[in-house]
Order: sequence, then structure tokens, then C-alpha cells
Amino acid sequence: MTFAELQGRVAAHQNTNLVPLYERYSQSQDPADIDGFVRFLRDEGVIGASVLTDLMTGGNVECTMLMDPNAGAALASAVGAKTPEGMAAPPGDDDDEDEPRYEMLGLLGKGAMGAVHLAQDVFLRRKVAFKSILPKMQGHQQVFTRFLTEMQITSQLDHPFIVPVYGLEVTGDGSVAYAMKLVKGKEFGDILNETKVMLEKGQPLDEEHALPGRLEAFLKICDAMAFSHERGIVHRDLKPANIMIGTYKEVYVMDWGIARPIGKGGQAADAGLELFDAEGDPLDTDRTRMGTALGTPVYMSPEQAAGNNSELDGRSDLYTLGLILQEVITLKRAVGGTTVEEVMTNAKQGRREPAVPHHASNDVPRELKAVIERATRLLPKDRYAGVAEFAEDIRRYLRNEPVMAQPDNLVQSVGRWVSRNRMTALSLMLIFLLAGAGA
Repeated sequence: MTFAELQGRVAAHQNTNLVPLYERYSQSQDPADIDGFVRFLRDEGVIGASVLTDLMTGGNVECTMLMDPNAGAALASAVGAKTPEGMAAPPGDDDDEDEPRYEMLGLLGKGAMGAVHLAQDVFLRRKVAFKSILPKMQGHQQVFTRFLTEMQITSQLDHPFIVPVYGLEVTGDGSVAYAMKLVKGKEFGDILNETKVMLEKGQPLDEEHALPGRLEAFLKICDAMAFSHERGIVHRDLKPANIMIGTYKEVYVMDWGIARPIGKGGQAADAGLELFDAEGDPLDTDRTRMGTALGTPVYMSPEQAAGNNSELDGRSDLYTLGLILQEVITLKRAVGGTTVEEVMTNAKQGRREPAVPHHASNDVPRELKAVIERATRLLPKDRYAGVAEFAEDIRRYLRNEPVMAQPDNLVQSVGRWVSRNRMTALSLMLIFLLAGAGA
């Protein structure tokens, strides 16, 4: 990528003149390179994580095996494979063993326990998301155990809508980390916010932002969670910010940092965890919190907010999905409150805001209101039996079929039949009219 191409790609995101910045970077780097300059822009705060990801993942595929025959031998040596006959062995094998597998390209995000970097696999040349535990947390036994548990859980949930893990790594300073698929796209919450702005401006909604499109993405989340529950894992931190929508409409459930096995078998994973606040507003109810009650306050089920971790099962995530569904439809948070204490009280008591749309043109169908009501009942036994049944009711709505949460009465059944069989209904009306005229 040339400097001119870089300037053009940055301009697609923001209006920044890179010339003076590149001159300053060139004075301190010899030789200066474009990739290094991109990392410099991120370190200086000129570009954000999403722009960094876009800039570093563009361009052609790198085939280093074809360009450099010794690269194949280096790869074989790194993975312990036998070097093919006729291929020169890489020089300095002893030194190569200490070479890091991944090159850090820039920070994507940082939380209470770990950080995620954009990185490049030195051998495969692909970009990945590299999540490592913070050095100050490395010595905390419970946090370290939790980090390892997150790796094991995520790597074993092999599902199209759950972000895949590539492998466990040990960094140069001895810290544990893991590499996972780098998802290019936007958070589900960003799509909901964009929809809200489009409605306020009177703009027509495209396929991605219209309600059927939002529900189709939401159903993929449900499919991932139904699989997770079948495998005996509850997520506990579902929220629009932890769901990524890829460039090609792929959906990934992310951040399994406080996931645990269902039942008392997961009790050890929670033992000793204290409240480690991430950077930001301490009154922010959108942040994941740890302690007796683990999760994000505005998306907790009543039993989760009460700290009954050993009693949590898939119906706790189901409750959270019901809250998210209300937000998907109304474009407003389902649980109110301005402080953590107020939100937690509402969560424990199962109190939701009325399912009223954010904008007058954004209708809330009665069938989906009933689905939300059933998914978010106070007692787990009164909710849907599982996420699969919950998702099927949403699919029934999209197919214009009566939902299990609120079966149609006679008038509604007739109206639904007419809407699905308009030509037949019109023909019958004409027959009746003609018969009446003849009489």
C-alpha cells in the first residue's frame, strides 16, 4: 500500500491530512514503512480501532512460500514438521524458536482483565484478534483461572455464529494469550443506533436496518445460544455490544469472559472473583461487572442479579435475549435506571420499561410483545422452555403464523388467513357480491 492509497482509505473514514504526521514519523524511523506509520497513527490516537482494522486487513493475500523458498522451511521448523527434501533449512534454528508467532499491530480494546490487539501471524500472514491477560492480573489466581476458562469454553463452542479460536499462545514475557478470528464489521448496538437516527431523520430503512433484517440477525444470536446451552454453557454477558455483525452479514457472539458451565460444576470458575472495574464511568450500567452478581446490569436476569450463579441455566440467557429483543424492536433499553443500584433493583424484580417504540413510525407488533412478555417472566419456569422455542416463535411471526406466546382469536385468525390468501379472499368477496346482486 502506497502513501496515496493510505490517505485515500483514511479519508473514507475521517478527514485527516496525513502529510505532516508522516513527516514527523519519518524523522524518528529509519527506514519508514507504511505499516509502521499506520501503527504510529493508532498509537497517537489519530485513528481508532475500527479504522486500524480496516487499514491493516485490506490488500492482496501474501504468499510468502512462493516468494521465499526458505519461508516454507521456517514454517516447517516452527511447527516441528520435517523440512521437505531439497528445501534449505532456515538459518539460525535455535534463534528462530524464540521468535514470536504474532506481530502486534495495534490495540483494539482494553478491559478489566485483558487487552485485545490486532496482530499478524508471522507465518500464515493473516490478521487475527490477539487477546492477552493484563500483566497486573497475571498473578491473580482466580482471574488467571477465569482467563483460561474463557479460552477453553470459546474454543470448544464450534458454531458458525460464535467467534472461533485459533490457538493458545505464550507471549515473550510469559503471559498467556490466545488468537481468534478477527471480525471486520460493527457491533449490533451500532446498527440499532443507526436505525434510530434514520427514523428520526425520516430516511427509509434498508434491508439491514429494517425490522425483518434486525430480527434475522437476532435469530442467529439465538441459534448460537441454543447451541451453547446444549453444550452446557451459559454466557451471562449477552448484550448488543458483545455481538458483531460482519461485512458480509455474518453474526458472531463475542466475549465469553464470564461464561460458565451450567449448575454447580461451574462454581470453581467464579470463586474469589472480585470487582475489577474497567476504565470509564463507575456509574455506567453498560459495563460488565464481577462480584457476587456477574454481568452487565441492564441485561441481567432476576436470578443473575440476585447472585444465584449456581442456579443459572439457559433460561437466564433467554431472559437477557428477551430484553435485547425488546431493544431490537423499540430501539430503547428495556430496563430503566440511572445508577447501578437502581438498575440492579429493577433487574432483581424483573421490572421492564413498557415496549413502546422510540419513534412513531416504528411499530411494535402485538405478537412480538407477547414473545417478549413470555421470555422475560420473573420465574424461569414461566418462560419458554429454551432459546430454540423462543426463536421458533419469532420465526413464526416472520412467516405470518400465530405465535405460541399468544394464539390468535377467531377474528385474528380470519385476518391472518386473509392476509396470506389475498387473491382467494378477493375471489370469495366477488362471488358473494355477485350472488347478492343476483338475489
